[in-house]
Amino acid sequence: MTKVSVIMVAGGSRPSAISNVLRSWGRITYPNFDFTLVYSGLEDESDYPVLEELAGQHPYITKFEKSSIGKSTFASTSRLWRKYGMSSTGDYIVFAMADEILANYDMLEILLSTPKDKRTSVATFFLNPTQTAALSEINWIDNPKTIEDLPEFWTHLDFESTPNTTRGGAVVSHISGASREYWEWLGWYRDDEFGYLNLDQDIIVRENFMGRQVLDVCRCYHQWHGPGNAFVPDEHRLSPYIYTTEAQAKLLEPAERWKP
Repeated sequence: MTKVSVIMVAGGSRPSAISNVLRSWGRITYPNFDFTLVYSGLEDESDYPVLEELAGQHPYITKFEKSSIGKSTFASTSRLWRKYGMSSTGDYIVFAMADEILANYDMLEILLSTPKDKRTSVATFFLNPTQTAALSEINWIDNPKTIEDLPEFWTHLDFESTPNTTRGGAVVSHISGASREYWEWLGWYRDDEFGYLNLDQDIIVRENFMGRQVLDVCRCYHQWHGPGNAFVPDEHRLSPYIYTTEAQAKLLEPAERWKP
């Protein structure tokens, strides 16, 4: 049976939301996986013991780590995915954020059923403040898709001013998986000092250059938390990389940055 490693990055300050997420992952039906939860230190470190306590409530969490990559920003999430993904032992590796409730508890089986030369994505549907507050009033844990019956689920406008009917298409993945062989072939995520782009955006750019597209195969529900710290620091406001060869797209050779 294929061993799966899950790497989740969490910044803290939202114990109720993260508790929902960890309960959701606790319903995963695939038996052969390990789970690393990484505290990114994006926010007040007083949140660290809260997250540590939550992690201790879920036996499936095999490792709880505190980020040690230096200055932490929202963009550095992909650096943490890279670090802990490379050191994991799974033959299939899933990277995840910590605000998303799973719609499919057989998600790992579904991801594993996809071709080995494909990266998979879990389409993210966004909840508004009212819908997020209503989670405590419905039995979503036994049937997550009841979340889609909440008033205005399909019509409210999310943070991008678009409705959930437009979600999918793997524009940016909050949960994404691929075989270790694929991640190694791709060169993993970039390890730039301050991170590079948001989540898997650079991965998508490089895949597109090589004629690869990610597959949306499941869905999840992103709990509302406001704008948070989803900022781009001044040090990170750099020109984009320009890929002209497959070796550059695989991070085997340096790529030049665009110059205006």
